[in-house]
Parts: sequence; C-alpha cells; structure tokens
Amino acid sequence: MKPAPAPPANRSRRLRRLAAAAAVLLSATALWVLIGTLWLSPVKGPTAPAAPAADGGSMVIEGIQQTAARDGVTEWILNARSGRFLATEKKFLLTEPHVTFFHTDGQRFFLSARNGVVATDSHDMEAEGEVLIWNERYRIRTEQIRYAHAERTITSDRPVAITSDRGEMTAAAGSVDVKANRVRLEGDVRAEIPAEPGGGDRGAVRVSSDRLLVDLNADAAEFSGNARLTEKNSLTTAETITVYAVPRPEGARSAAADPDQVAVERVVARGGVVIRTEESTAAADEALYEPATETLTLTGRQATLQSPSASLGGRRIVVSMRTHQLSAEGGAEGRVAVVLRPSPRPQRP
Repeated sequence: MKPAPAPPANRSRRLRRLAAAAAVLLSATALWVLIGTLWLSPVKGPTAPAAPAADGGSMVIEGIQQTAARDGVTEWILNARSGRFLATEKKFLLTEPHVTFFHTDGQRFFLSARNGVVATDSHDMEAEGEVLIWNERYRIRTEQIRYAHAERTITSDRPVAITSDRGEMTAAAGSVDVKANRVRLEGDVRAEIPAEPGGGDRGAVRVSSDRLLVDLNADAAEFSGNARLTEKNSLTTAETITVYAVPRPEGARSAAADPDQVAVERVVARGGVVIRTEESTAAADEALYEPATETLTLTGRQATLQSPSASLGGRRIVVSMRTHQLSAEGGAEGRVAVVLRPSPRPQRP
C-alpha cells in the first residue's frame, strides 16, 4: 500500500521550517553566553574606577568610561553617563550604562540599560530598565538581568524577547549558565517563524512550550512541556520537540552569530506525538525528521497514519520525501495493519 505522498510532504516541510528556525534560536540564545563570557570574566586590573575611602559617604563621577583588557587585547568598553559609589554598600550605581564587547573573531556585541549596579567586592552585576543586548542580527530585550559572579550565571525573571529578521521568540523568564554553556527560557515560551519567501498565503509557523533549553555544548534546543507546532491547517503536538545541530569540528566556536553556519542534523518529537492536517493524522510515541535524507520516521507501540481513504499501523513507519516511498514494520503483534476505506458512491438524484 502506498498512500498519497502529499500529507507526509506537508509534515516534513513543517519540520524543515522548524529545523531552520531552531538554527536561529541556537545562534541567538548563544549571545547570552558569549556576552557573559566576555563582559563578566575576570580581567586584569580594576573593573570600576577607584573607590574613595569607606567613610559612609558616596562619590559621584560624571562621564565614566572603563576598558577591560586581557593580555593586551580589549574585551569590553563600558561607558555610563554617571556613577555613584556607595562606600558602605561597596557598590557602584551606574546611570545609562552602555557596553561594547569585542570577540576574538572580530564580532562586536552591545548592551545598554537605564541603570546598572556593580558590587566591588563580589563582582556581581545588575542592569535594569529597557535592557537591550544586540548585534547586527539579533536583539534581546528584557527589563532586568542579574549576574552572579561566583556561580557564573545570568538570570532574568522578567519577560524576555529575542528577535531577528528570521523570527521572534519570547518567554516569561530566562537564565544562562555560563560555565555549563546552557540557556533556559521558562514560562509560555513562544517562537514565531515567518512564512518562507514565495510562500503565497501560507502563514507563519508558531512553536510554543512551557520551557526551552538550549545546550550549546551539544548544539541542541529542546522545547518541552506541551510543545506545539502550528501552521495554517496543521497542528503538531508532543511532550518535547528537540532540534539537534550537526556537531561542529573540535575547537570551532560554539556561539555562531550566523544561523547559516548552523546545519540541522535531526528534529525529534517525543511523547504522545500527534500530527494533524486537514486530510490526515499521524500518531506515534516518537517522530524523527532527518533533513539530510528528507526522511520522516514514526515509531512507537502502535504508530499510525490515517487518511479518509486508508489507515496504516505499525511499530515503525518510514516516509522518504526524496523517493516518495513508504515502508512499515510490524506492530504490537508483529504485523502491519492496513485498512482501506472505499470511496462513498455518489447518490442517485
């Protein structure tokens, strides 16, 4: 039995678009880790202007500029309209801080906020009020970030938005573990991917979940908790949807700024996977899409493909979009189940 290839093609096209979008997510969220590494790493020399004697008072400095360098190479430049040192609290309060970060590969990143705080003893930092992190491709917006120097973590319990010319992603909160090279977004995670060029009236693809974890060491992005992928006339649901990038050569930088440099190896949906279109429904414990071979694989105790004219059930169903072939392996009882539904006869007038 070979059902019509159109419904599987639609499903694989949606997974391809999710894969391309995930490359953007991997690159955009990598900015958090890269900036944390550059701006917040220990550097030679002081990280703030010299403080006055701790006499319980404070000192205001206008037009602050601070440069951090390591081994003669500038890592970041901090400018602020003014700063006030609180001697008893060992803090610098910065007004309108603006930081330019320089990466060894020539990239530049920027951070601005209305206010900032630097603890001179712990090196913990905060920025709040219209916090913006950006480069020529991405913009990350939130209202507050906090950096814990001892734990090497950056956190924000305010809504976070990441935008680029290829899509937008939002969440209720976010955090970065600089040491582990992981980014986590929590609460009402949503990603919107514009329609493909020349896509006619096809709308954008939207992905939502309870959380998103990006592991830059493993080059993987996992949407988990009620993960949903919606497009015009289609809906894919699963407990998790994970995108794995092709592993980079050893020594290659993990925070790629260009999403075109991130190739997707596979997309895996797990846990109660259901893919619905106007004409068909697929269900499985796991769905795997591999862009290199354009293959969609459904597996589970009883994976199924159903359409108005036929249904197919088995333990493993493989659809090749390149050859338009379909194969199935035995289900729970070691057999493939096929049901053909005759087309209804036209009624006589």
